Amino acid sequence: MDLARLFPIIVDDRSRPYGWSWAREAKCYDFPGLTSEEALLWVMAETHLKHLLPNSVLDSLSPMFRSARSRLCSPSGTGGKEVWFDKVRVVSPGQALIPPEVDQQVQRVVTEALLHGKQLEILYRRKSATETVTYRIHPLAIVARGVVIYLYARLFDYADARNLALHRIVHARVLEDDVSPPCNFDLDMSVSKGVWGFGAGDQIEICLKFHEGKGDHLKESPLSCDQRIEVQEEPDCVKIHATVANTPQLKWWILGFGSGVEVITPAALRQEVSQEAIKMGMLYQTK
Repeated sequence: MDLARLFPIIVDDRSRPYGWSWAREAKCYDFPGLTSEEALLWVMAETHLKHLLPNSVLDSLSPMFRSARSRLCSPSGTGGKEVWFDKVRVVSPGQALIPPEVDQQVQRVVTEALLHGKQLEILYRRKSATETVTYRIHPLAIVARGVVIYLYARLFDYADARNLALHRIVHARVLEDDVSPPCNFDLDMSVSKGVWGFGAGDQIEICLKFHEGKGDHLKESPLSCDQRIEVQEEPDCVKIHATVANTPQLKWWILGFGSGVEVITPAALRQEVSQEAIKMGMLYQTK
């Protein structure tokens, strides 16, 4: 009963002896203590989500993060959990890049506005620009694309939304007005349409012919749900048919295979890749 005056402990007094338990929706305390497995989960969550969670959430969870780190470093943290981070890494499939630096105060203001559905006034420095511009924006989502974090938002009251690199926001101020999202806005739908491949949301049907086994990985990791594979008579050669978002990212991905892939259709994409290959060939010609 004395503990219940200080902690969210509840009693079941329907019969004797009474049963006592920690309240289901109670605020988290160090008591009762974390297991090694729970501590490992908390430390991993802090490591990989700290740039995506609102700062107020991170602040409220900081005691748990500290307890988790202390638990893994304590002599009782057995079972190899304390050295887990020496054995696990998350790597990018592309060229490794150093993340751009994001102003911590800007990140705090942006995440809080996003959490509470409030508009923002920001000073934004466009790519390669020296001067800043002022925008009133409706923040809709934060998306991590590789090492760059983007704020997806409506500028002023325009109908469409745009990507703003978080590290290019110099200053941010929360406004009193509520966010007004675009009609039928759906974040997952925007992802599937290739918004973060920097496209306009168009879908196209492609046919790619891979040589030298370069397309074998698509048998395990398909390009789309409707992907179809045609095995060719030529050794280590397949044709891939799929419906994908028409984005610059798609063209960059295809060019990354070099001579290992040929665009069969659509004709417009084939022409784009062909012209880019010609430019590359001219660039590397011996002078």
